[in-house]
Amino acid sequence: MPGGNAISALGPGAFASGTAHIERLFVLSEELVAQAASSSPGRTADHGTDGTGGSPPSYEVVPVALPERRVERLRGRESLVTRLVRSIEQRVRGDLDIPGVWVLNGLGGIGKTTVALEAAHRVSRTVTHVWWVSGGGREEVSEAMLAVAFSIGARPAEFHRVNPADVTWRHLDQLREPWLLVLDNVDDPAALLTSKGSAADGVGWLRSPRHGHGTVLVTSREARRERWGSWVEDVPVEPLGHEDGARVLLDLVPRGGSTAEARALAEELGSLPLALYLAGSYLARTRAKLWHPPEGTPQNFPTYRRAFAEQLGTLAYDPDSSLAPSERARRAILTTWEFSLDLLRRESGTDDARHLLRLLACFGPAPVPHRLLDIGLLAGSGLFENAPDGERVENALRGLAGLRLVDIEDADPGGGEASDEDGSGSVPPRTARISTTTTGTTGCTPTRPPGTWAGTSGCTLWYAPAIGRTTTSPPARARTCGSSSSC
Repeated sequence: MPGGNAISALGPGAFASGTAHIERLFVLSEELVAQAASSSPGRTADHGTDGTGGSPPSYEVVPVALPERRVERLRGRESLVTRLVRSIEQRVRGDLDIPGVWVLNGLGGIGKTTVALEAAHRVSRTVTHVWWVSGGGREEVSEAMLAVAFSIGARPAEFHRVNPADVTWRHLDQLREPWLLVLDNVDDPAALLTSKGSAADGVGWLRSPRHGHGTVLVTSREARRERWGSWVEDVPVEPLGHEDGARVLLDLVPRGGSTAEARALAEELGSLPLALYLAGSYLARTRAKLWHPPEGTPQNFPTYRRAFAEQLGTLAYDPDSSLAPSERARRAILTTWEFSLDLLRRESGTDDARHLLRLLACFGPAPVPHRLLDIGLLAGSGLFENAPDGERVENALRGLAGLRLVDIEDADPGGGEASDEDGSGSVPPRTARISTTTTGTTGCTPTRPPGTWAGTSGCTLWYAPAIGRTTTSPPARARTCGSSSSC
């Protein structure tokens, strides 16, 4: 196995050691958020999501701007993106036969966010308002939707003793300019509720716009129509065809092999877009090295395919025939993910990137402000072989970003260069937001949103998958980290 993978030995001793290591991740995530909360006077207050809050909400501004990142070449999704764009534009022109709410559903890593992002960018040329809400739990969605409401003129006093979704949607329905609201990674429709009931009732944060000016686009792994309602347009997102999968690989690594070899690797990866991007980014990095990488390091499509098959056999205990499509996809992503982390370890001589990525995965799909990663707490956490300093943490983050395991975006308003606004001669520190692209493959599933993380780790730990073992169902031993100080 290339790189002497840290999760290759899965005997009882390794399992016990791995679970203890992962428990420390959750303890650390709790400490990081608790420290951030204690040092931030503007923490978001309870918004009274049951509609009976006794006072107007105080709030912390949540970014809801359309992310700038886009895929340079969109393979195999042009017809779907075109359909969405044309439908939104037809609706704006007055065709009310076009649905006002669309749900893109499919496996994790299938490219739902990529499709939504591309469609949103294309319609942004003609639509006045575009808001992007990153999914999570109820509190996180509520904070983002309040930010949407305030951006179009709502006042805090309007939310006194009323359902906040009613206020927000009243303002949305009063708009006369075209708008698009994207709710990304809402894998549990219950996160869109503001009271008891079902998202299908259309009385929470998800509703059908009353006028053609507005459209809502949701991405989710949840495909059951009864959870969304008959008034929602359901759009399955399927894996790419193998020819398109081959083109994705060739776009990333033009000299990685022949078209036939690219197609064979795409087929091995299930033509799952995330797995394709991880594999292609890995090969592009190894091929860019000035010195020949260590023996056994895949450098082209055939060698990556062989190494993938070998490592897949090591990680998996169940034959492919016994797995559901979602587990096959998860297995493919997990294997390409470990390949990339092994490469970063060989390059840096440390496993900082692996530990940091697993920690970031504990925060779910929503972007994490980089200042949450307190260097002092990281250094004293015991998760790293040697206490890291700021430079090591940044190098690990940049390495993860280079292999497309995380996205790093500038979160400062305006996105321009920092300036000396107060004339003191000091430049205000910048803020970056970090999003993992591998959430759902690490074994860490958020059970509570970031807004409630102070005093809780916010994660449910499935022990076996988190240390690399793939199973057809959740293992018998699972544990949720609650408000207790010991996780």
